[in-house]
Amino acid sequence: MIKRRVITNHQRGPEWKRHAEATRSVEREQVLLSAVDGTSDAETMLGVFMQPPVYQTAYGCGYGTLYTAIYRPADDASAELIWPRRAGRNPARHSRRARGL
Repeated sequence: MIKRRVITNHQRGPEWKRHAEATRSVEREQVLLSAVDGTSDAETMLGVFMQPPVYQTAYGCGYGTLYTAIYRPADDASAELIWPRRAGRNPARHSRRARGL
């Protein structure tokens, strides 16, 4: 286990240079680190995730973003899936009872 604030397509460092370049892994990590240092607001972070280089559109190469998720385990144990090509959001809430707590 490693302590990192963000993770992209590599954990300790890019192991396969061509893959890291194709997925813009290091660049996306830098953008995410800057964003995390600048805010903890979920909506602001969502904006970062919905823009290149974090948001990927190279579907033909297998590097496209399908959806983005916002997890709120401390608030209400919810997860919200944001599908870029669909209007609206899909909340998924789990009650304490449903989780067996």
